[in-house]
Amino acid sequence: MQMTSREFNQDLGRAKRESLREPIIITDRGSPKHVLMSYEAYQLISAKKPQSAYDWLCSLEHADVADIDLDIPARSTAHRPDVALD
Repeated sequence: MQMTSREFNQDLGRAKRESLREPIIITDRGSPKHVLMSYEAYQLISAKKPQSAYDWLCSLEHADVADIDLDIPARSTAHRPDVALD
């Protein structure tokens, strides 16, 4: 839902009620400027994000997915350019 800053100022109660159902985008001169949402919705989107792909895999609902073995070949030094150390 979207409302202007004027509508927001004139009917804060309505904005708070509506924000329990869905985030409210508050516009100022036609441009989105703020978002009003329930605290529950805020907690869901601000939950700790995984720091790595491994953390993400471990956080998946299905534990069997987190135990995937990947065959990653060793890094080759054959394609590295020579570096002159003068």
